[in-house]
Amino acid sequence: MLDTVLNHLTVAVVFILIPGIANSMPVFAHRFKINFLNYPIDCGAKLNNKRVLGDGKTWRGFFFAWLGSGILLSLLLYFVIPDVLYKIPLISDLSLWQFLLFSSGLSISALIGDSLKSFFKRQSGIKRGHSWFPFDQLDWIIGAALFYIIIFGWQDFIYFTFILGLISHLLVKLGGYLLGIETKAF
Repeated sequence: MLDTVLNHLTVAVVFILIPGIANSMPVFAHRFKINFLNYPIDCGAKLNNKRVLGDGKTWRGFFFAWLGSGILLSLLLYFVIPDVLYKIPLISDLSLWQFLLFSSGLSISALIGDSLKSFFKRQSGIKRGHSWFPFDQLDWIIGAALFYIIIFGWQDFIYFTFILGLISHLLVKLGGYLLGIETKAF
């Protein structure tokens, strides 16, 4: 029983790394003034006289999230800790190119989850930067989990992924605040 729980926790930690880093990369691209592709994804479009996504969702953020997490972090995971990757159900059967494709999909699906949440926030009248608990903390993990489930089906470690995803998101936000990267702790 304990071995199963520890295995699920290990898999959940590795699983949340790729979408979690993807979710954080746009903040760093903005913070370090990288202006490449700094254009809103929604091109300023409105629905019900409200922005579809807002200025916070840019092609720059999407690109650096994919590059940093979907490609670079995935290569690091694949070559540095392959033994841990083999614990993730069905991942151990993937070649390098299949893993990069899967990781890219995982990164992009996390950003799609975040973007969908932003859409609903804008349409609900919640301003950019204002908290919308628990959706602000789980949007990226819901997107990534749905991608995994669509590709591979349900796995028990996904329960742990939601818990660890919420905790890690709150800790990363607090760390970003303490480092001066974020303007609010939560």
